[in-house]
Amino acid sequence: MEPLEAVAESHPHVLVFPIPVQGHVNSMLKLSELLSITGFHVTFLTFEHIHRRLLRFTNVTSRFARWPGFHFATIPNDLPFDHPNSGPSSWSFSTP
Repeated sequence: MEPLEAVAESHPHVLVFPIPVQGHVNSMLKLSELLSITGFHVTFLTFEHIHRRLLRFTNVTSRFARWPGFHFATIPNDLPFDHPNSGPSSWSFSTP
């Protein structure tokens, strides 16, 4: 069992995995930023194509660089980068 001092110094860790449809990613980024401000460690998990879009069209790298407990993580789309359907498509990720 950890000493009480070690428990008091540890930070809670949150995994944020937004549904990859319009509007959810930006809202979850804002929530993640607020959690980071209060001292939470946040891992923001997205599909690779969502992360590429964030890097291309937003200032997400500089925006979250000031929060040392914030990290991006990605999971593969299982499609080649140049495949026409490598972007989000309705709810195709949840159907068999």
